[in-house]
Amino acid sequence: MTRALVAVLAPLFVACSGSSPAIDAGFDAGSRVCLDPDAGPAPDAGDVDGGDFSCAGVAAPTSAVADLVLAGTVTSAGLTRNPVVGATVELFDPGGTRIDTGTSDADGGAYRVEHAIDCTAYDGYLRASHADAGFYDFYYYPPAPWRRGRTELELVIFDASTRNLATLLAMVTVTPGTGAIALGLEDCTRTPITGATVTTMPAGDVRYVGPGGLPLGPAAQTSTSPKGQALIFNLPVGNVTVTASVQGRTLTRTVAVRADSISAVTLVP
Repeated sequence: MTRALVAVLAPLFVACSGSSPAIDAGFDAGSRVCLDPDAGPAPDAGDVDGGDFSCAGVAAPTSAVADLVLAGTVTSAGLTRNPVVGATVELFDPGGTRIDTGTSDADGGAYRVEHAIDCTAYDGYLRASHADAGFYDFYYYPPAPWRRGRTELELVIFDASTRNLATLLAMVTVTPGTGAIALGLEDCTRTPITGATVTTMPAGDVRYVGPGGLPLGPAAQTSTSPKGQALIFNLPVGNVTVTASVQGRTLTRTVAVRADSISAVTLVP
């Protein structure tokens, strides 16, 4: 998904680092059990039909590493992704308080932020920004609260030209002052979900990503393809409830939308 025009859209959906799966044996930290920071997450299941909802309604684990470290690169969206030097990357808590700040460096646009989370899953989010260079703010919300760190988390920021190209492909006109959501849908095995319809409250312009990885016009694609992705444009500033319906089930999440920015989020059961 990194070749040709696919590169315009694919960066919105940040993938796992490809670490090999490992069993979280954990270690005792007083009254809590901490995850082993060297045991990585399972790899991405790939672009195939979703449908495993066996985890729906099951309480998510709360154990986590003692110290959360998030690292990766900041790149610019476009026909090719290039490192962005001097971008600010910030880690926020759920209430919007900035916890740590890093800056992408000259060594491939690398960044690093960290926070002591005391072995408890952390419901924070990231922002990458470089307004002085003409980029829009990019917010990344993990599918579930952070339980371990990431070492190859790519944050891709858009300038006006690449945003305009994406909207041209999607056949939508962006209203100034609104925000957008880049949405991913995954089942319990982290497999992309096919055939889901997406709505928001308040309403926005929903465009589904086709099998080739590009956004399509409203008549060309009416539900999620095997990519399990959608873009939602022209959302008002504030909290927006995103709902995906598939196989008689619904996935819902409330996302904070900001003016002239993109928020990337994945819905899971």
